[in-house]
Amino acid sequence: MKVLPSHLSEDLLVLLKELQKFDVEKELDKIIVDLGSMSTSTIASLNKLNAVEVKNKILPSNGTLFNGILFNVTKYYKYLRDRFSQLEADGFIKFNDIKRNIHFAYQTLQDRYDDQNKIHTELVKWLKDKLMLPDEKLGLCKIVIDFFVQNCEVFYEITE
Repeated sequence: MKVLPSHLSEDLLVLLKELQKFDVEKELDKIIVDLGSMSTSTIASLNKLNAVEVKNKILPSNGTLFNGILFNVTKYYKYLRDRFSQLEADGFIKFNDIKRNIHFAYQTLQDRYDDQNKIHTELVKWLKDKLMLPDEKLGLCKIVIDFFVQNCEVFYEITE
């Protein structure tokens, strides 16, 4: 377990302790490695998805967040969906456990923050830290979290 800097507030320390409870390391490690080793030609050849769900979950005032998630979902969702399915079929992961842990981490952050950008940023950082990845892998963690936005574990549909 990491030692947290002493300057962090008591509330933040409690939040970080809560987030450390969720176990996703072994299940998502293979996905991150796969994403990080994809060539540009492989990425360019991925089938795109029409990401209808995303536009219903991000507030209109969060255009930059929406655009980033939309790009990752349209580019990587089908690949990740198929990869998760294959890894589960091969017995390497339990996808429902991953979904549940991502959702619990999201709920923990949602209880603390109202801002979608903050929640998203903290989820991405949480995943990077849980997988003990270097900072340069943050973008790969964002792709995975964005997958779970589309897959309904992160952010709820906004109702009128």
